[in-house]
Amino acid sequence: MQLKVYGLIGALVVTGAALFFMYGGKTAEAPETRGDQRIWIEIISDSVSVGEKTLQNGDTVDIGATLVTGDAGKATLHFPDASTATLEPGTTITVNEALYAPDTKSMVSQLFLTAGKVFFSITELATPESKWEVKTGNAVAVVRGTKFSVAYTNGSTSVAVTEDTVSVAALDPETGEIIPDTEVYVEEGSDTTVTDEAIEKNEPLIVRKVEEMLEGDEDVRTDTEDETDTIEKIDTQRPVPINPPTPTPSVTTDTQAPSGGGSASSPAPKPESLSVNGV
Repeated sequence: MQLKVYGLIGALVVTGAALFFMYGGKTAEAPETRGDQRIWIEIISDSVSVGEKTLQNGDTVDIGATLVTGDAGKATLHFPDASTATLEPGTTITVNEALYAPDTKSMVSQLFLTAGKVFFSITELATPESKWEVKTGNAVAVVRGTKFSVAYTNGSTSVAVTEDTVSVAALDPETGEIIPDTEVYVEEGSDTTVTDEAIEKNEPLIVRKVEEMLEGDEDVRTDTEDETDTIEKIDTQRPVPINPPTPTPSVTTDTQAPSGGGSASSPAPKPESLSVNGV
């Protein structure tokens, strides 16, 4: 009797194994990649918060989160494409979009700077569909791989570029739409400023070279040198960790910064990859 039972069990095992190799040997196809939206924060100095929650080093930040740095708060956001955004004290910024597809290395990001100053180090975008965009209440900057800073306060946006080129256009402060024929290209060693007053007067954006800014202006010279030193320190003294800290549960907020659309045309032909047309 026992022999018959053992024989039956053995037969079932052999049959199951055969069926597995015939029909079950193939692994299930992986689901379609929708993009890794993970962003994590590196706290440099306290405090940085989302809503009522104070963030800790290694916290993940979800799309839609609005981050606020205190009077002494400073932090760096690390994006999945290895780009970084370092928030200075007194900064409020919202992550409107941050979609990364590991298979194609496509990256689409949009941040909205409500107040303060942020230093960006953007990894060169890998695909034509990729986009890195930073908006304020009256301007939009579009890049494909560069180092620059954006500051916004009291209706004034300043964009300074330390590497490569950034496309900047004015936005209607009321509608958030791009104002036609305002796009300029700010190259390495230059900056531009967009103000509500200039927009109201329909004045064109002016790009200034560092050499022009420094002539006879010691205050500008000091500010420019400090900004360059800050970016160099970000790149050389505080490298991005190879393995980020183990993330804690995500933090989110329902606050969503306004976003604009529309198109802009540049006065002179420039590379399409930097155009803000169709934003």
